[in-house]
Amino acid sequence: MRRRRWLSAGLLGLSVLLCSFASSASATFLTATSASLLATSDPGDTVGMGQSHALTTGENTFQSKSDGRRVEIDVYAPAVPGPSWMLFFDAPPGQQLAPGTYTDVATAPDQVPGKGSLRVSGPGGDCNTITGSFTVLDATYGPYGYLTSFDATFEQHCEGVPAALRGEVKVTNPPPPPALTVTLTIEKSASISKGRAVVSGTIRCNRDSNVNPAIVVTVTEQSPSGSATGTDNQLGPGSVCTTKTRPWKAVITSATEASFMGGYADVSASTNVLDEFYSDYRDFSPLIFAGDVETTTVHLSGG
Repeated sequence: MRRRRWLSAGLLGLSVLLCSFASSASATFLTATSASLLATSDPGDTVGMGQSHALTTGENTFQSKSDGRRVEIDVYAPAVPGPSWMLFFDAPPGQQLAPGTYTDVATAPDQVPGKGSLRVSGPGGDCNTITGSFTVLDATYGPYGYLTSFDATFEQHCEGVPAALRGEVKVTNPPPPPALTVTLTIEKSASISKGRAVVSGTIRCNRDSNVNPAIVVTVTEQSPSGSATGTDNQLGPGSVCTTKTRPWKAVITSATEASFMGGYADVSASTNVLDEFYSDYRDFSPLIFAGDVETTTVHLSGG
């Protein structure tokens, strides 16, 4: 789900820092199958406004994303244009966000060596500086940091005041799609047409993709007239890579003085297919590809 996000009217007092942090996220957010947020706010806590809060997926929408190190959870109430709550949990730099207690936290999105970071905004607004801690009770991931389930408790103090916001958030998301894989084959029999090698094979992905992949094919043949070798960078069969096995064909012109004569030749074929779902989920940085490389010896016939 690609979307531009903004905070509800009750959060107009949020700092510029959080606004820029939130608006920069534009990748796929997961809508939870089940989730809850329970929070208790001390008198004097500006985020929770000194009240108790209980939100579930029955009336609210929970959306989340993760890269395995950072988890963001946004809670949308009915008829409110932006998230009513935004929760950020970060592992220390270079670590995965795993079950355990993270004390003396930094203020997300700040990165401090050896420290996790936290930020919870709510109906009363946001904090400029945060102290506190959080405990990850459960964190399970699919490919590339896909957030399968998450459960964490937290205690947050704004601007160093004693008043605290305490709570627990739980999220369960749909099962993750498998990481994209692609399979190439090369037919053992090929042909010669006007001195060019005509080779073929098949391509298949383990799940449907909207990408029409390029297949790079190289043929090398040793003959009495010399070494003939050439490469063709051609698109696949004119359609996207899907779970249906599809044929491809490449016509290779020798880049040397020798032409393909017929006999046995070495053939390699390679491809890279963009994994659109996980590239989008990871904010397209870096792009995620599935690849395959096949090499074999084929018999070239004809002339």
